[in-house]
Amino acid sequence: IRNWKVKKKLNVLTLPGGIYEIHVEIYGEERMNIHILIDRSVVKIMKLVAGRRRLFSRNIESPSFQELMKTIELKVPDINGAGHYDAETVTPYGTFRPAFKVVRWLGNDFPTIIYHHGNSEKPFKFRRFARNTFFNIFLNTATPVKANLIALASPLHTVPLKEYRSRAGDLRQFIIAIAVMPVLVENIMSQLKRKVTKPVIVSGISFGGFVTNLHRAFFNTADTYIPLLAGSAMDRLFFDSVFSQIVSAAVHENPEKMKDIMNFEEPFMKIPDKNVFPLLGRYDQFVDLSVHIRCYEGHTVNITELGHVTTAYCTQTMREHIFKNAGIN
Repeated sequence: IRNWKVKKKLNVLTLPGGIYEIHVEIYGEERMNIHILIDRSVVKIMKLVAGRRRLFSRNIESPSFQELMKTIELKVPDINGAGHYDAETVTPYGTFRPAFKVVRWLGNDFPTIIYHHGNSEKPFKFRRFARNTFFNIFLNTATPVKANLIALASPLHTVPLKEYRSRAGDLRQFIIAIAVMPVLVENIMSQLKRKVTKPVIVSGISFGGFVTNLHRAFFNTADTYIPLLAGSAMDRLFFDSVFSQIVSAAVHENPEKMKDIMNFEEPFMKIPDKNVFPLLGRYDQFVDLSVHIRCYEGHTVNITELGHVTTAYCTQTMREHIFKNAGIN
């Protein structure tokens, strides 16, 4: 991916996974950044598939992340080695069932990585060519990773696609589904801290990166945080990025309300610990570098010369960043 170039004409670009073909022609001496092109093309496809449906078209009322962190109570089973675990929280707005899988447990004397998927992934499909960054980074390797590995699945990714699409019309459902995840991470952390002797690392990509940062902002109990393609101003995703094309008009008309609900820059930036190691893409059209880098003032930020989609498919870049900052392999 890093070697893709666009000269005068690019006939066919097949996205990784072979799902779509994007035909592009560039005339004259005009040059186009392929990473920007792919991000924008993916959103155009999403918009076509969605038709008239827009994110949060039914409701834009919701408790804020700050409120939810104090009120969500999650039933989490005791962790007993490798296996699948289901959790549950019952709220006035419905029941939410996140899950996690202890994919590999080497023992209490090994570091542990807790990883959250991106929005378009299949969290527990661990095979080649599946949309699964956890598999690509940690399992599809020549040398086994010397760490305990835990994969998370959000409540929006443990339900059928039809239900996911229905919930996506209600901001409250979306916000609670995200807020549940740092609470789940904290429940897992509290169990791990009672028995492990090595560091616990929390990481995630895109929406999973925002979950990573939410946990740091409101709990900060992990040893290391490694967010990929994320910041702490989630509200700006729907104003400053290509995502703005697929949200309802009501969102655009209420920027301050969205900020009150989704933005957690202040508590995130108040944490004095130098324990966060972000990876951002220079040409990311989803998570704008100029907007989301601000919350990392005083921290070292790794910036790839890629976009959002191309970073997600550049496994080596993500793996090297995580392994280096987690201190493994």
